[in-house]
Amino acid sequence: MVPRGPGAPIELADGERLTDVRVLIWKHAVITGHVVDEAGEPVVGASVRIFRRSSVAGRPGISEVATATTDDRGIYRAASLEPASYLVAVPSISTSIPVPMMDEYARASGAVRVEMQQALFRAAPTLAGPVGGSHLRIDDQLLQVEGRMVAPPAPGGDGRVSVYPSVFYPNAGHAGGAETITLASGETRAGVNLQLRLSAAYRIDGRLEGPEGPVGIAALHLLPAAPALSGSAASTPIGTTVADASGAFHFLGIPPGQYVLRVMKTPAQAVQPAQMTVVQTPAGAASRGIGGGPVAPSPRPTWWAAQPVVVADRDLRDLRVPMQSGYRISGSIVFEGTPPPVPVQRLSPLLESADPWLLSEIPELVVAADGTFVSPEVPPGRYRLSVPTPNGWFVKHIKIGGTGGRDLSDLPVDLNADLPDLVVTISDHGARVSGTVRAASARADTAAAVMLFPSDSRQWVDFSVYPPAIREVRTDRAGAYAAGDLPAGEYFILAVPQTAVDWSRPGLLESFGRVATRLTLGEGESRAIDLRTTQVK
Repeated sequence: MVPRGPGAPIELADGERLTDVRVLIWKHAVITGHVVDEAGEPVVGASVRIFRRSSVAGRPGISEVATATTDDRGIYRAASLEPASYLVAVPSISTSIPVPMMDEYARASGAVRVEMQQALFRAAPTLAGPVGGSHLRIDDQLLQVEGRMVAPPAPGGDGRVSVYPSVFYPNAGHAGGAETITLASGETRAGVNLQLRLSAAYRIDGRLEGPEGPVGIAALHLLPAAPALSGSAASTPIGTTVADASGAFHFLGIPPGQYVLRVMKTPAQAVQPAQMTVVQTPAGAASRGIGGGPVAPSPRPTWWAAQPVVVADRDLRDLRVPMQSGYRISGSIVFEGTPPPVPVQRLSPLLESADPWLLSEIPELVVAADGTFVSPEVPPGRYRLSVPTPNGWFVKHIKIGGTGGRDLSDLPVDLNADLPDLVVTISDHGARVSGTVRAASARADTAAAVMLFPSDSRQWVDFSVYPPAIREVRTDRAGAYAAGDLPAGEYFILAVPQTAVDWSRPGLLESFGRVATRLTLGEGESRAIDLRTTQVK
């Protein structure tokens, strides 16, 4: 067992009593330190974020796991941490909201209010109302700097705003330059101190322009030009704002740096209630919506932009941002085999982006009663189409026209034009592997995990949330295991101690692939393979 790992099932025979069950627990670890300003004075009320190093679809990434606030001495204490590797930071996000839009939103109703609500929430999900001391009004803009104090510094005599840029321990401006803090169970790591240094900040004024005129009521994000890690936490913006109805936008409080201005305006979508089914993920079983999801995608376009921006020593004025429409994928889902266990329209396909900034922006796809589906428009990039399936079924392949050509279920596809006529074939003729795992002593290993994954190393990264060909199965009390619903193909297989399977560790499948056994499975084939537990370093 490992912290946050899947639980170990307990099998009981009729009338059996177990009296020697051991439940392992881990003592929480602690990170603590001071936050001071450029004069060495304590910073009160700073929000210190703790990020855990993790693996995001096989690539190094980070995820936020805790927040601590400094007290009147500038001291923070982040407790309840699991044994793992962490980064510590005081991030800074400058959010600018037009005051007239806030007033218009309060009066709006119907579709206009929904459109404004979507833009405001995407730009400022934690923004409070204009009353209170957490905002600074500059002209007709409200500025809030999230991350390290209640209110941003007041403008100087020239009207320019100064901010404290993000800082990662010990003294880096981004996650790629941060020092990793590795904690053991119960360890307290003191002296993780951070110093904030006031920096001149600038404004960016511009307009969103579409092919036929301005594009308004859209959220804008200013992100670091080249994030070194994956995951949504690694794509935290430096600044956010909202364009008004004329397409005009204003970023305030932006420190010097190289950025990418990202915009994605999607038509608002309603959501229907979903039912749930159990599917398999790399970390075990997981629930997934099936039957429900969003309504059919709007025929209106999705407008997007990704424009490099360099902020040096002056404001940027009259920045023109050309907006473009996106692309769609479309096709149909067909069942192969016995009658399907659920109506096809109850499936919820996912269009997954390799860009973490887009992970929460793309809704589930809607399947019609005849099995057809059409995605909303999305920006160009690398995507995967995945379909969570009921138990006993698997995605056999995803191909253009249904036959021939590359199987798009294996690797992400570069989407740079509409991708029509996809056929997703779901079959109940999956392959199966079963056997017994024995330890070095030749006894049945009841605490082993059997790993089964493609031998093609390209599939070890950027895989789907629900990869059909990556499995982890646990042995039972007799040391037996079984993995079914597998697509045909070339695999690696090995048995390891359950404690060795840590999906948050980058390079996990690479380390397993060095010692695994190669296995070829045909469609519907059933193989019996006994394994020995391997210790992987």
